[in-house]
Amino acid sequence: MSAPSHLVQILVPKETGNGTPVSKEWFDSFLKELTEKFGGATSFVRAPGQGLWDSGGGTEKDRIAVVEVMVEGLDRPFWRALRGRLERELSQDEIVIRAQENQPVVGRLEPSSLSIVCSVITLETEEAMGFFTKDIKTLDDLFVHTLRDIYYAEQQIAKNLPDMIEKATDRSLKNGFETHLAETKGQIVRLEKVFKMHGVEAKGVDCPAIDGILKEASEVAGDVDDKSVLDAALIAAAQAVEHYEITRYGTLIAWANQLGRSDCASVLQQNLDEEKATDSKLNTMALKKVNQKAA
Repeated sequence: MSAPSHLVQILVPKETGNGTPVSKEWFDSFLKELTEKFGGATSFVRAPGQGLWDSGGGTEKDRIAVVEVMVEGLDRPFWRALRGRLERELSQDEIVIRAQENQPVVGRLEPSSLSIVCSVITLETEEAMGFFTKDIKTLDDLFVHTLRDIYYAEQQIAKNLPDMIEKATDRSLKNGFETHLAETKGQIVRLEKVFKMHGVEAKGVDCPAIDGILKEASEVAGDVDDKSVLDAALIAAAQAVEHYEITRYGTLIAWANQLGRSDCASVLQQNLDEEKATDSKLNTMALKKVNQKAA
């Protein structure tokens, strides 16, 4: 039996200890290093997260980029060495690496204005393979898997939109969410049509990406008291969802055409067009009204 796999998330500060932005060259080099060691690394840098740290006398905020790697076993000496190096390169503060259960893997659990937190999640080997499951051997396999990925994502979005509708206070935003909920239900029906056209079972596969985006949206919305700021946060969260969907549908359409399934591509194109239109409406709403109210 193979060793258990771990998903390691590294929350990398976007600025050094003296306030200088971390350079793209440094970040690219860091990703290359992780890729060479672990065979791959995923980074989320276009929508930086925000870390909140209790400094004893108040709360400090840091902008962070998320880097994920899948590892076999947990090599503590490696993470200790990495922590020490990143402290020297990025910060004078102690960089903490801790387990999901808040038990330290490396370092002490104490406040740090520039912390790198590694959440280590033990998974069964098959589950840990995530998107690149061993069952994917052909482009057709990849197409079906991604179709099931977005099918799951659309179902989760449909479950979460009513909560966003309830929280939105701007009438046009609330109406927009209501319209998109109806569209999402229609998109699910179209996906089921594509499954049938392609001769495969209509079912979803877990999509950690959309789960993470929706979870973050819920947590951020729960932290905002000002209604105008809340509306701005809801738009940002909705656009993050839209961008994920746009990426998935664009890829599926390209693969469908490559596989000679222009009929499937045509149905998927309808979903993509709706996602792009929704993203455009949200963007216009944010720039022309909602962001101004929140400022």
